[in-house]
Formats: sequence, structure tokens, C-alpha cells
Amino acid sequence: MLIIVDTVSIMMYQDINLLILDEPTNHLDIDSREVLEETLEGFQGTIIGVSHDRYFLNRLFSKIHWIEDQHLYCFDGDYNWAKKKREEQREKKFL
Repeated sequence: MLIIVDTVSIMMYQDINLLILDEPTNHLDIDSREVLEETLEGFQGTIIGVSHDRYFLNRLFSKIHWIEDQHLYCFDGDYNWAKKKREEQREKKFL
């Protein structure tokens, strides 16, 4: 799994300003995951990521785009903030 981390590390030192990651922490052990997260924290460009790993989302992303029922919801904040705001939106809808 360190091959993934090595690849991301190499890409970060090239002239790249966008990374698109699809479930990047799947199948990684804890050590590899931590190295990946630390490496991505140092990335100066934009990262678009799809993940079910809430810890990963909270650690690395400050803007969340939530797709639900064929609608897109945008939140400035980490995953926990977005989840809270989305729940508030749902409650208002059913009042």
C-alpha cells in the first residue's frame, strides 16, 4: 500500500495543482493511512475526494459537497459540520 503513498508524494512535487481521489484510504493499514493523510496535508493544490472515511474527510477537507436524492448541497466546513447542517435542513423540510 505504500506504493499509493509514494505515487501521491511524487505527484505532489511535480507541477500538479489538482488531485482527484476515489476512496483513497480503502485497503490501507493504519500506518499507510496516516502517511497518506500527512502527505496530503502538505499538498498546496486542490483535492477532490470521494470517501466514506469520516475521519479522513474531517482531517483534510474544509468544504463538503453532499449528494442526496439527486440534489447537491454545499457546506463550508468539515464533514461533521456538513452532517449537522444537513440534518438541520432535513428537519426544516419536514416541519
